[in-house]
Amino acid sequence: MSFKPFMVNLDEANVPQVGEFSAFDVNASRPYRGDKRKDLAYITRVVGVNEDGTPKYEAQLVGAANTSTLFKDEWKMIDEAINTARNKRMTFINWLISKGCVIDIPNGLGVTQYEWQNLTGLVGADLSMDGLKQGDTDRVEYSSASIPLPIISKNWRLNLRFLEESRRKGMPMDSYFTAETARVVAEYAENMAVNGAKSLKFGGDTLYGLLDSPNVESLTADTLFTKDWADSATTGAEILADVLGMVQTLNDNKRYGPFALWLPQVYQGALARDYTAGYPKTIAQRLMETGMLESINYSDFMGKDASNKYRIVMLEPTKECIAIIRGMEFRDFEWSTYGGWVNEHKVAGIYVPLIRKDAGGETGIVKATLT
Repeated sequence: MSFKPFMVNLDEANVPQVGEFSAFDVNASRPYRGDKRKDLAYITRVVGVNEDGTPKYEAQLVGAANTSTLFKDEWKMIDEAINTARNKRMTFINWLISKGCVIDIPNGLGVTQYEWQNLTGLVGADLSMDGLKQGDTDRVEYSSASIPLPIISKNWRLNLRFLEESRRKGMPMDSYFTAETARVVAEYAENMAVNGAKSLKFGGDTLYGLLDSPNVESLTADTLFTKDWADSATTGAEILADVLGMVQTLNDNKRYGPFALWLPQVYQGALARDYTAGYPKTIAQRLMETGMLESINYSDFMGKDASNKYRIVMLEPTKECIAIIRGMEFRDFEWSTYGGWVNEHKVAGIYVPLIRKDAGGETGIVKATLT
């Protein structure tokens, strides 16, 4: 999925000066020099919604610019570095968002927990010719649940002296530290979505990921799932049998697909092998031919478990089953220290995995461990 960088490209003559603003207004920490008046500093604020549903922005004056105030092109370089890392290192998260499995939290900086209501299942519908049949009204029971919404962040510094030197030489700002910082936070978010973050405790709640959530059904190794797919001795027919076993488990849970298969990165080569001798297609192509899978995906964050075994996952991508809670997209914040000689920066965002069962207690995710 492609994200749009958070751009600061607004500059108007005679714009009003901003009064007091909320500390949770993320744009307030991103002042930039104007194009028409380089001696003035502006911030970009959301003032409404466009007809297509996108935010409507407006430039507002915050005061005089100083030496450390970044130009718009410099902010653009920072945003592009973050955007690149977000696209490259958040494969699973981006995929979920592209499937509509995302819950956006407005003003997520001011929200520390996401809460929802679980409910018991309902009995079947009624049938009549006039629609007036008075069936039994179910007594639905509710229970509350919640998970914490932590901030993923990493700091970096921009030295004013080196920034000014690059400007005098007409060279673009060095964005190496920005890119590395963005990569670190993106990888942390992706790892948390896949493997969870059980070390963080807040309000009695725990953050689980795809591979450790109790709401993911684990398939026991019996006649199926007894061979490592990367083992050259494992045949295409055995891999197909494993996949069909996972599909059957999801069908038993009243999940009918199409399903997505998520595998460790090392299995990409394994599925590129010929399905069988004399068959002109790969194992991956044969699996897709079943019509049960919408995609086969790989993640280098799906490592081995404590027993040195790989896990594979099949899921139905629906928001009721799994979602990413997006409280704030990754972006950069700035403030000055050391008398303005140093610009402190923080790349921060809120991306939290939510994995749950339906009202009948069934899950749309199965996990198998390969020996």
